Amino acid sequence: MAPNLYRPLTGQLQLRLPYQLGNRDWLRDRLGERIHLTWVKASYWTIAREHLMPLLEALVAEYGKVAVWLEFKQTEK
Repeated sequence: MAPNLYRPLTGQLQLRLPYQLGNRDWLRDRLGERIHLTWVKASYWTIAREHLMPLLEALVAEYGKVAVWLEFKQTEK
């Protein structure tokens, strides 16, 4: 199963990873010890929007592919 990353119009990134015991540690190793991670309803992680590109690079390096959904306004350039 490939990880799923969703960026809504506003708010934090939502990340669904295949289950592994060390997911929190893996995310902290890739994004920094001070990153604020929240586990929501036994379903996904929330991560600050600033971490989008470093997170994508780490996920592709680890899993090979990532499903990404990016919401944007139609009038946005």
